[in-house]
Amino acid sequence: MSTFAVPQPGSVITVTTRYKSAYYKSETGYDEDTYEHVPVIADPLNRKNMQGTFCIPAEGEPFITFRTINIKNVIALEVHEGETASTDINIGTHHVPVKGSGSKVYTVVVVDGKATKCDCLGFQYRQDCRHLRMATGEHPVNPRRETVKKQKRKAAAAKRRKAPRNGAPTKAEQVRSIIRNRKAAMQNSKPEVVDIAKTWATTEAVEKLGMSRSLATTYVKNNWEKA
Repeated sequence: MSTFAVPQPGSVITVTTRYKSAYYKSETGYDEDTYEHVPVIADPLNRKNMQGTFCIPAEGEPFITFRTINIKNVIALEVHEGETASTDINIGTHHVPVKGSGSKVYTVVVVDGKATKCDCLGFQYRQDCRHLRMATGEHPVNPRRETVKKQKRKAAAAKRRKAPRNGAPTKAEQVRSIIRNRKAAMQNSKPEVVDIAKTWATTEAVEKLGMSRSLATTYVKNNWEKA
């Protein structure tokens, strides 16, 4: 995975590339080639959408006059004369390696500080992924997604608070009514008396409200002081 900046036309470089081998008996599975002291030339075909590539003459080749090299396939680069593209991620086009899950490493294309493309499956399906944000130093979690989730939760909570009850008391209000009646029947507030009153309130909630014993116990416990 290359971390080199793209050399500019007019530069003189020594570059080593690595591509997957087309020869099935290759020991490593890759072909490496080194081109020493070669000039970088402008794209003779003036092609568009060729960010992250550069061209060098194809000397000694009978059928081609130049080679187009993708910076992703460069494993060594030495600039003897001239300049490379700016190393500032906010200027120009950069191919930024980003570590994924496990041992996977993905390449994110960053153009003038904006991550535009990633070679992971998530980007292919959604046109978005956490690697885009990681490449530009942002938090990997999509802030918009988090904001939307929070907004939905707040809206749902507000809707529940504003929902009309049509005059019907809630379960909590009914349990508090039962508790108030039991408190009124208490002769004193000794702990043992309070425990008995809570037990009777729980039983009454089970019988009148159709609650399970455990749920009624929780309601009585949570609403005892509120009644």
